[in-house]
Amino acid sequence: MQPLASLSAPVQRYHRGVVACCTLLVLLCVTLAHGQDIDHAELPQPDHLSRVAQRRGTPERATSAAELGPHYERHMMFRHVQQEQRIREWHELLRQRSADRSMVQRASWGETVRQAVDGATDPGDKQVLLDLYESTGGQDWTSNKGWANKTSDPCSVPWTGIYCQNNRVASIEMVYNNLAGPLPQSLGKLTALQQLVLYSNLITGELPSGLFDLPALVELDVNNNQLTGTLPSRVTAKSLQHLVLYTNKFRGPLPTEWHAPNMQTVELSSNSFTGPAPDGFGLMPSLKELVVSRNNLSGPFPASWGSLHNLTQLWTFDNTLKGPLDSSWAKMRSLQNVEMDGVTGEMPSWIGDWNKLTLFILARGAISGVLPDGICKLKRVQTLWLFLNSMSGQLPSCLGDLNSVQQLELSDNHFSGAIPQSVGQLGQLQYLYLSRNSLSGELPSSLGDLKNLQIMDLSSNEIVGAIPESFNKLAGIMVNWALCYNKLSGPLTETLQPLFKAISQFTCALYNNPWQCPIETVVPKECDCVCDTCNSAANRQSCSKCVASGDGCGFCQDGESCLHGDQRGPQDYTCSKWDFGTTTNCTVEV
Repeated sequence: MQPLASLSAPVQRYHRGVVACCTLLVLLCVTLAHGQDIDHAELPQPDHLSRVAQRRGTPERATSAAELGPHYERHMMFRHVQQEQRIREWHELLRQRSADRSMVQRASWGETVRQAVDGATDPGDKQVLLDLYESTGGQDWTSNKGWANKTSDPCSVPWTGIYCQNNRVASIEMVYNNLAGPLPQSLGKLTALQQLVLYSNLITGELPSGLFDLPALVELDVNNNQLTGTLPSRVTAKSLQHLVLYTNKFRGPLPTEWHAPNMQTVELSSNSFTGPAPDGFGLMPSLKELVVSRNNLSGPFPASWGSLHNLTQLWTFDNTLKGPLDSSWAKMRSLQNVEMDGVTGEMPSWIGDWNKLTLFILARGAISGVLPDGICKLKRVQTLWLFLNSMSGQLPSCLGDLNSVQQLELSDNHFSGAIPQSVGQLGQLQYLYLSRNSLSGELPSSLGDLKNLQIMDLSSNEIVGAIPESFNKLAGIMVNWALCYNKLSGPLTETLQPLFKAISQFTCALYNNPWQCPIETVVPKECDCVCDTCNSAANRQSCSKCVASGDGCGFCQDGESCLHGDQRGPQDYTCSKWDFGTTTNCTVEV
C-alpha cells in the first residue's frame, strides 16, 4: 500500500476526510449494535431554541431543532458517539483490570492448587458449584470442562472457571460462557469466595441475598446480564473492593448503608435504580470510581461525597439528579474524570482545585453566571464540555492556558463578547464548539494557528466581519466547519481559495449570513453560501448609498451591511441599529 505521505496534497486531504467520516460511521454502527438508540434527549431545551430563534428573528425555528440545519444534527451525533465511545473504553478498562487481578490471584494460589488431592474440596463448596451448574444450564455452557463429572474434585481436577485456595473455592470466573438462568441462593454460603466474575452471560433473577455479607469477597462483577430485583439496604462486605453491576435490570433504591471501607469501584450504570443518590457513598474512604449513570436517580448531589478524597472518576449523567456542587467538593482533588448533568448554580470559583482532571463534562444543566478564570488552571484537561447550560459573560482570556485540551464544547449557553485571541494557542485542540451563544466581534485570526483542528462550529452567534486569510492554514486539516447564522459579511474572495479548495470535499455551512455580493466562484456549493443583492461593495460604503439604491434596501450598523427589509428591520436577520427609507433616516455614515 502506498504511504499517505507520498500522495499528493489533495489526495491526502481526501484520505483524511474519508478516515474521519468512516470513523464516525463505525462508532455509530457499533453504538447501534450494542442496542443504544440515538434519540434527541439531549437536544437543546425550548428556552435555548427560542433564544436562537429570537436572535435570528424567526420564532418558528423554536418548533423544530432540525431546522437549525444538518450541521446541528451532526453536532448531536458527535456528542452521542463520543459518549458511547467513552463508556465502551471505560468498560473495556474494567474488564482488563479484572483479568489482570485474576492472573495475579491465580499465581498466588497456584502452589495450593497443585498440592490438592482428590476429594480435598470442601464438600459444602462443591455442592454450591453443583447447584450453580444445574441452575444456569451447565450442560449448555460454552465451556464446562470438569463440571459434567460430578464425582471429580473441582480443586484438584480443574473445573472451568474455578480456582481454589486451601481447598476452598476462592474464585468463580466464567465470562461469555452462556450461563442462563438464576444464580442459586447457596452462593451466599461460599465464605472463602474472593472473586465472583460472571459478566456477559444470560443470568436472570435476583442476586443471592448472602453475597453482600461474604466476609472474603473482594470482587463481584456480574455486568451485562439480565439480573433483576433490588439490592439490600445495607452492604456489609468489608473486604469488597469492586462492585460491578452495570447493564442489568436492577430496580428500586440503592443501599443507604455502605460498610465497605475497602471499596474502590462502584459501577451501577444502565439499570433502573430509583430514589436519591446515597449519602452512604461518602463513607467509603477508599472509593476511587463511582459510576451511577443512566438510571432514574433523583434529588440533590450529596454534600457527603465531598469526603471522597481518593475519588478519581465520577459519572452521574442521565439521571434526574439536580443541584449545585457543594463547597465540600472542593476537597475532591484526586478527580480525573467527571461527567455529570443537572448541575445548577454558578460554576464554583474553586473549580481550579480539580487540577488533575483530564475529562470534565458538566452538561445539560442550569449552571449560571460567568465562567471563572479558575477553569484555566485545569492544565491537564483534554475534554472540556459545558454545553447546554446558562452561563453568560465573556469567555476568559486565559482559555489559551488549557494547553492539553483537545475538545472544547461550550455551545448552548449565553456567552457574549469576542472570542479570545488566546484560543489560537490551543495547539492540541481538535474540536471547537462555541455555537448557539451570543458571541460577537470578528473571527480571531489566531484560529488559523490551530494546527490540529478538525471541527469548528461557531454557528448561531453574532459574529461579524470576514473570514481571516489565516484560515487558509487550516486547509487539509479542518474537515467540518459551521459559521452559519451569524452576521458575517465577507467579502468572500479568491484570497481564501486554499481553504475552500480543501473544504469542498467535506462539510462547511456558511448560510444565513449577510454576505457581500458578488460571491466568488471559489466558494463551493457545499457551503450553501448566498448573498443579499442589496449587499454590494458599493452599497456597503455608506448608509446613504445603501438606502438610496432602492429595492427595499436598508443599512444595518451591526456589521455595516446593506440588506433587504422594511421599516421593522431586515428580512432574515436581527439588527439593533437599522436605518431604512430615505437618506435623511441615516443616523451614521461610514
